[in-house]
Amino acid sequence: PGCVPAKMSKAGKQRAEGTLVTQLSKWRLKNESGRQTWRYDVLGSDQSQTLFERHAVGLDTSDLAPDFPDPSTLSDVLHNGMSFYCKLQVEDGHWAGDYGGPLFLMAGLLIVCRITGIVLTEQQTAEMIRYLRNVQQTDGGWGLHTEGKSTVFGTALNYVTMRLLGVDIDDDDVIRARAFLHQKGGAVAIPSWGKFWLSVLNVYEWDGCHSLCPELWLLPTWFPVHPSKLWCHCRQVVMQPCGNCLSVLVCLLGDASILSLVIHLLVDLSIQLIYILVLSSLLWMLKSLVFDICWIVEGLPANGILLFCQTES
Repeated sequence: PGCVPAKMSKAGKQRAEGTLVTQLSKWRLKNESGRQTWRYDVLGSDQSQTLFERHAVGLDTSDLAPDFPDPSTLSDVLHNGMSFYCKLQVEDGHWAGDYGGPLFLMAGLLIVCRITGIVLTEQQTAEMIRYLRNVQQTDGGWGLHTEGKSTVFGTALNYVTMRLLGVDIDDDDVIRARAFLHQKGGAVAIPSWGKFWLSVLNVYEWDGCHSLCPELWLLPTWFPVHPSKLWCHCRQVVMQPCGNCLSVLVCLLGDASILSLVIHLLVDLSIQLIYILVLSSLLWMLKSLVFDICWIVEGLPANGILLFCQTES
């Protein structure tokens, strides 16, 4: 994974006690054609960390980037800032940076790894777990992003992520997440993108997902609602890969760990169908009340509307 190794907060240190943590001084960033990959230097090579690598993982950089003189003018401030960022430039000329903040991406990565049989290193696993512990909310949940309040979407996906990473079902943070999720009615209230990932993982039924209408790609390009005219995220994330998976009902073969996720994610399996029917009715009511005059939104697939309407879930 290309994410920056997590800096440990005080709370994270306490919660991670007894679990594997890595030595941040051993992480190295590899750049190949603009692709950034963090690797753990297990053997301890002679190559020391660069300024950027130290800065990215939160280590002391004072020997490589001493403090600048206190600025007295605006020009001094700008000069100091530009001088510092010049030092952060990596060897191939670009400025590296992690895609930090969103909390709904790691789950997809881990689900794909589980399906394809990709095994993460011990160090990658440890840093992912540490990162999730550090950004978990005090109520036990996770939000859409690190600054957002806890939602069913963020909590269900990151609960799944923690379990796929091997965190025990009786772990304190896992228990707190499960309690928050059950308080909200379980993962059945997750928005459509979450339903997609849970269906791929085989802990939710594809029948509970709204159609993604991949057939719309067969329309002539001049048609007003041809997918090529949709917002890029609806087109490239929802309509194509998600639509292809739904069309063949991709799902992981179940095992004991998957069954455990089903039991703990869905509070009451019998309410799934009722929820699906009610949600469908509410969706079309919302469209008729709020978007009645907006023919562009009316032309979107139901799933595209769901993806952005359920921000409170």
